[in-house]
Amino acid sequence: MRLSARVVVVVVTCCAALPAQAFRPSTKWVLDKAWDKAIERGTTSLRVDAAVAVYDPTSGVVRGDEVSERSWLASAGPSGWSSLRRETALGHQSPIVELRVEGKLITRTPGQPDKTSKAGVDVLADMAVAALPLDAGISSDRMIMALKGLGVNTELVSYARFDGRVAYLIGSKPWDTDKPQMWIEKDTYLPLRLVTFQKGSDGAVVKLDVRYLGWGSPVGGAWYPQTIEIWRADKLLRRAATQNVERNLPVDVTLFR
Repeated sequence: MRLSARVVVVVVTCCAALPAQAFRPSTKWVLDKAWDKAIERGTTSLRVDAAVAVYDPTSGVVRGDEVSERSWLASAGPSGWSSLRRETALGHQSPIVELRVEGKLITRTPGQPDKTSKAGVDVLADMAVAALPLDAGISSDRMIMALKGLGVNTELVSYARFDGRVAYLIGSKPWDTDKPQMWIEKDTYLPLRLVTFQKGSDGAVVKLDVRYLGWGSPVGGAWYPQTIEIWRADKLLRRAATQNVERNLPVDVTLFR
């Protein structure tokens, strides 16, 4: 009887330890899966209409009225990232236009000269319009390099929960909120969040947190999140609520010039 009891204790102890030995995937494994899923969806273009509210970071109150915003996203094919055109309404004036194409970010503001800079990482744009002949392995390798450039520790993958979903957390542990990180939903492999740290105009390092919320809504489905929020220094700066999404429309290439 004593021997049997010892055997039971050993079995129970081993079973209790199993969760701690759960499969911990690598960043490469997670992103390969994410790009496989993205390419499987076969989205070559998106036209997205959204209502945008800008917030005062001190008071948390909305500044002015909501503005309309239209975004065009197009797959770049096997040679690079996606192309993005975003038009933000300015009342009766011409809209502000942002172009992200061929590694450049061009901002066109009415009455001002164009501003050109290096395009940053846009996880949502790149994964939302991914389709053949894009290669999942090459795309995930490219994103890993981009994440490393943002200071994300791609050797560390944890599990965490965000927006009511279990996610792969790349770059930190769940309690490390002061580290660069990327969140990928565990079942759908859709992007949920990207946290980076950038120098502000005064030279101080500031936390920038982009959140992709409400995947699977009646409006955006698996193609686009219901809401995109931008938080700066843990204060809400901008919220874009998706109003309409149209997929795989013909795209006029002149939109991106």
